[in-house]
Amino acid sequence: MSILILTQDYPSSENKYAMPYVHSRSRVYSDKNIKFEVLNFSSKKSYVYENINILNYKDAINKIKKGDYNLIISHAPNIKNHIKFLMKYRRYYKGMLMFFHGHEALRVDKYYPMPYSYRKNRKMIQKLYDVFKLFFLHQFIKKSLKLKNIHLVFVSEWMKEHFIKNVNLNQDLITHNSSIINNNSNEIFNNNSYELNTTNILADFITIRPLDDSKYAIDIVVEFAKDYPKYKFHIYGKGRYFDYHDMPENIEVFSEFFTQDELPNLFDKYRFALMPTRLDSQGVMMCEMATYGIPLITSDIPICREMLRDFNNVQYISNENLAENIKLNLKGIEKSIVKNSKFNVSNTVKLEIDIINNTLSKFV
Repeated sequence: MSILILTQDYPSSENKYAMPYVHSRSRVYSDKNIKFEVLNFSSKKSYVYENINILNYKDAINKIKKGDYNLIISHAPNIKNHIKFLMKYRRYYKGMLMFFHGHEALRVDKYYPMPYSYRKNRKMIQKLYDVFKLFFLHQFIKKSLKLKNIHLVFVSEWMKEHFIKNVNLNQDLITHNSSIINNNSNEIFNNNSYELNTTNILADFITIRPLDDSKYAIDIVVEFAKDYPKYKFHIYGKGRYFDYHDMPENIEVFSEFFTQDELPNLFDKYRFALMPTRLDSQGVMMCEMATYGIPLITSDIPICREMLRDFNNVQYISNENLAENIKLNLKGIEKSIVKNSKFNVSNTVKLEIDIINNTLSKFV
């Protein structure tokens, strides 16, 4: 008997950055000798990635029908695949953990910023989908809570609060059947610390963001760069934003991909990380940068305050009043001297493993 993890996508040799927060957990589970496999709904074939077995839908169905899994773990459950699977094969497993990371439990039109003007706005389609999504999520979780075979995990207080508002379930009932556990930082950021490479500084600021998603606020990076013309800014990410907008002379864009193991060496070549956001349920990359210790500038929104309030290497900027950001004292943002362990394995995945073991013990 083992565990089946459901995920819409998963890293592979062709796409190493697909839902990396699921893989980071898997690596720890594997190190702790937990028996599990992963169903990647987006994969047409089964494969092995970093010694972890990834199944396609057909292979996973064959195994669950044989009774191979006692516990199902679902990350960012959608109704198209996750809920459909969990309902159809409910009699083959005994319990489930559902991890909520963001959009899967929110009314997107109410939370997400308007897309950039060059991108298609599918607002009506999204609104209709969200009505069905939240209805089925409500019904499924309500029934599962009555059966007492589900535990919910939220990656932040913010995520839990807005899940309850959107899925419309009793707050006390959710609180008694849920936990708040942050996504962990990759161990490379916990085990190493930022040190500016003064002999090889590439630029003053580094930003790692998809360019086309307005929630990641590349437009704010651009305005910030305009306010600080004497500083150089490097953006790592893909997208068409600068096909439609002028790029200031002090910005340079790179489409290179870096593995997490390569990022610390890259961060050491910059004085600051600039990571504004309009919406996040945690902001894993931001948290990993803060953990590593690089001086970090991010947005003054509730989720960033929740995640980073204990870090002394972080400063906040306004998303609305951009003129205020020019008053930021860059010299007052210093690297972290004492390592903050908020997002290490002991404070994150270890708590998940305790829940997993406690759940599995009920099935013996």
